[in-house]
Amino acid sequence: EQDGVWKISSEKVPHLTLLFLGDGENADLQQIVQFAEHAVTLSERGPFYLDVERRGELGEKNADVLFFSKRSWNLKWIKQFRGQLLQNQAIRTAFDSAEQHSEAPQEWLPHLTLGYPETPANKFNDERDDYPLYSVCFDRIAVWDSEYEGPEFRLEWPERELEGDLALAWADEQKR
Repeated sequence: EQDGVWKISSEKVPHLTLLFLGDGENADLQQIVQFAEHAVTLSERGPFYLDVERRGELGEKNADVLFFSKRSWNLKWIKQFRGQLLQNQAIRTAFDSAEQHSEAPQEWLPHLTLGYPETPANKFNDERDDYPLYSVCFDRIAVWDSEYEGPEFRLEWPERELEGDLALAWADEQKR
């Protein structure tokens, strides 16, 4: 929520859509939510950044979007996470049943929508640059309805205690 994209996007909640599952009427929502939470917990992953490649238009509605670089350090992880979600039968069924964007390529195209012609992105009043976003931070996975409502699971690095040889090595380093 501290990311600069909040100042620019006219969307209620700026987000990266991992999977569009439709209106949810035919989905086993409870199983989808439980699996999403399980996947986040097992990932032991904290917030991640995706590097902005460019700003452009996407789709027949001419959405104003940020396209993310294919060389982003964390893109491989989020693609793998998306693939793991699709291994769940309830998620796969909902995904396959939902009408996906016809203009989208077969491969998932990670992007963040800033606005549409009828609800344009906000102007960014920054004297340094007209386009100040170089990366975007993502800190949660959510299962939302069309009103951006639903359970959200924070991405948090697990707490680890230093013990054993690693703790001794760190202690020796601190004495120097």
